[in-house]
Amino acid sequence: MAHRGVFAPLRASTRTARLRIEPQAPDTGAGTESSPSPAADPSSHLPLSAVPSDRTAPEVPVAANALRRLRGLLLSQETALLIVPCSSVHGFGMTRPLETAYLAEDGTVLRTALLRPWRAHGLVRGSVAVLEAEPGSFARWGVETGVRVVPETALTTEALA
Repeated sequence: MAHRGVFAPLRASTRTARLRIEPQAPDTGAGTESSPSPAADPSSHLPLSAVPSDRTAPEVPVAANALRRLRGLLLSQETALLIVPCSSVHGFGMTRPLETAYLAEDGTVLRTALLRPWRAHGLVRGSVAVLEAEPGSFARWGVETGVRVVPETALTTEALA
């Protein structure tokens, strides 16, 4: 398969990634004629660093090697982490809860959940990456099931394809 997903460029190294949040496509069902257009919110397609302050996020470190994935946010001062590749996470050794978003190859959020210390989440089918963050971060950033979370490095790759 030629296309390995928006996270493929991140798998080779451990670095930070600037993420873009793309809102869920509007429902085209009956009775939605009064729903606002996705273009109505000019911040909806901007990188997180360019979104108004109530939806900003830091550049997110990427855990792309086995040791960094295993360690996750344990003993880290970071507030968020993108784990690639990943389809399940654990909170063993953690002292604080974390929000988790399971991401498909195209960056679509398949599921969000709160990971409590000393607990584990099972495998999420179709997930290739997990975004971990402090509780409350996803609400500020607009991360929820159905939206896309796309690294900016992948945006240029998609444009070339």
